[in-house]
Amino acid sequence: MVNIVGDSSSGKTLLAMEAAMQYGLRYPDRPIYYNETESAFDDAYAEALGMRMDRIVFPGEEYPDARMHVEGLFEDLDRRLSEIEDGGLYIVDSLDALSDTAELGRKIGDASMGGARKASKLSELFRRLVRRMEDRNLTLIVISQIRDNIGVAFGEKHKRSGGRAMDFYATQIIWLGERGKIKRVVDKVERQVGIKVQAHVKKNKVGRPFQKVEFPILFYYGIDDVSAAIQWLHGIGYDLSEFEIPEKRMDSYVRQLLYRGDRERVDDLRARITPILVEQWRSVEAKFQVRGKYHG
Repeated sequence: MVNIVGDSSSGKTLLAMEAAMQYGLRYPDRPIYYNETESAFDDAYAEALGMRMDRIVFPGEEYPDARMHVEGLFEDLDRRLSEIEDGGLYIVDSLDALSDTAELGRKIGDASMGGARKASKLSELFRRLVRRMEDRNLTLIVISQIRDNIGVAFGEKHKRSGGRAMDFYATQIIWLGERGKIKRVVDKVERQVGIKVQAHVKKNKVGRPFQKVEFPILFYYGIDDVSAAIQWLHGIGYDLSEFEIPEKRMDSYVRQLLYRGDRERVDDLRARITPILVEQWRSVEAKFQVRGKYHG
């Protein structure tokens, strides 16, 4: 289970879409479920990114309760786990939009312990389903909005709904934060065309925890992975001369290629630079490893 946490417009939904597209390419026979609980999914935008809408199952269209409350989410997950045999991807976007049946049944003015009740329901949901998810090889991505932690003088200034259940059961917790805006001027008109995002992995049970990485997101394109790779390799001093990238325009080089319509050059860069990136990343990580004290 992966929990993606972030403020509004920090790339949470886009990261989940990228995961869905990558999953679909790698596992063409496995189902992908997108439980859109916010009633804000933009089909045209998703298609512009390259999302294969015919590959995506939207549970809320068939079972409205799945995008209404936690109990409905549990029932739908239970239903999907009975359907799949060898893996699948289930995305919840977002957890904050889900209520619970007790909250839906009360009047607005009535006293409520909705937050505590919802957290308790989520904890029960994960306790009952986590082993079946593992047996069926189902990957669950849960998107959460951040909230201000009122009255905190030290420690975390932000929190997200779900209580401690998310912290306990998640394999990875990724916090996203906007670090800047990307703008472009065309015919003397300036427009924002993207954002710079930092991803902070606060929990990771399948790799090194507490890693941070920055990457640009371009609207209607997605994560600019090639630019991020170039910047990271340049940052560690890797010689990029073989790629013939002008150093003074390194930050915007890929964007200029995309705006010129030279996707072939970008795809060629991705194919050539990705193996180098993986090799160099692993080389750096290996230098941080410490041999276990119980190894001879």
